[in-house]
Amino acid sequence: MSPAPGAARPAPDKTDNAHAFTFGFAYANDIARGAMLSTGLVRFPTGSILVREKLLTPTASKPSVLVAMIKREKGFNPKANDWEFLTVSGDLKKIEKREKENADQAGRREIPTPSKTQQH
Repeated sequence: MSPAPGAARPAPDKTDNAHAFTFGFAYANDIARGAMLSTGLVRFPTGSILVREKLLTPTASKPSVLVAMIKREKGFNPKANDWEFLTVSGDLKKIEKREKENADQAGRREIPTPSKTQQH
């Protein structure tokens, strides 16, 4: 999983009121990348992995945390379209949280295609 060319763009951070924006890159494995590059409604196949790193500043060299989404087999998590959500420490040594529901994703049927500037 390697980042595509492009600058990091800030994204609103709903969980951290101390910082209005976060910076980082999003990564996708080959299975997810194929779905992301399709047109229309994105249907990620089982085995898709999406990871977003959170940088505290635009020039930070290491993430403070990573958030991963893993598309599991049908029936794993019907409320969130069979996605599993992980929060991983920035040093990659500890899974801080593992859950079947994510406040931003729970209940969504599918995830809309990101704009070309968001595909990393």
